[in-house]
Amino acid sequence: MRLGMNPLRLQRVTEPDKVAAVITHLPNQEGYHAQRFEVIKTCLLSMRLGAPGIPVTVWDNGSCREMIDWLQNEYKPETLILSANIGKSNARAALYHMVNPETIMSLSDDDMLFYPGWWDESEKLLKHFPNVGKISCYPVRTQARWGSTLTREWAKKNGKIRTGKIISEDEDYDFCTSIGRDYNFQKEFTEAEIDTVVKYNGVEAYCFAHHCQFMAYAGVIAPYCKRSDDCMADEKPFDSSVDYAGLLQFTTLQRYARHIGNIVDPKVSKEFESMKKEG
Repeated sequence: MRLGMNPLRLQRVTEPDKVAAVITHLPNQEGYHAQRFEVIKTCLLSMRLGAPGIPVTVWDNGSCREMIDWLQNEYKPETLILSANIGKSNARAALYHMVNPETIMSLSDDDMLFYPGWWDESEKLLKHFPNVGKISCYPVRTQARWGSTLTREWAKKNGKIRTGKIISEDEDYDFCTSIGRDYNFQKEFTEAEIDTVVKYNGVEAYCFAHHCQFMAYAGVIAPYCKRSDDCMADEKPFDSSVDYAGLLQFTTLQRYARHIGNIVDPKVSKEFESMKKEG
């Protein structure tokens, strides 16, 4: 039995055309996760600070009560999805399938630091280059080892390229410390690797895009966001599937985001505090 009509029956849903999304996960505050609450806060706050006016979506994968309370009562993203821990790959797939295909959505792990201008500079590359799969603002030398073959081939045919150790030693050192790798080993490990930059119609970019942080048109990237039974699945197949599909991947020449790790070290803290004062 029903009395009357649902008052929402004729109303339409208005969706944003741009979304900054993060997948969060803080099951507890012990061991590996002991200092990750501050890491996640730094990530989310710096992301919003560097992209004013862009609505934020947080998909939370089974976090503890403290994390959820902070998200609901302090951070207050425009969209908050509270889920059991379904894994990063499944959350990513859900996020990119739930919005309009024309939506520009950036997606980030919850342990990235963002710098002012990260959204605008990423969007410029997204709209400048043809046939784009994804755009990152996080340059990492080792990322060029997979998922970028087609982009480099395209760059040689359609633009002017330059190669070498273009990513600075400071940025390479930051990457090493954030993943717990010895920097001297890193230098030896990447000695044979070179950075590839393309200049296309006056704009330069690295010929790769990292899976930890990227921007894409939802309808373009969604078909390559596959489900997985692993909470932390190998990301290389994701990057490579975009490459195999013939989609291009680029990263801003300037670093607009960096990996933090599971501890906010003094350098990251100092940079973030400086951004807050300026912003």
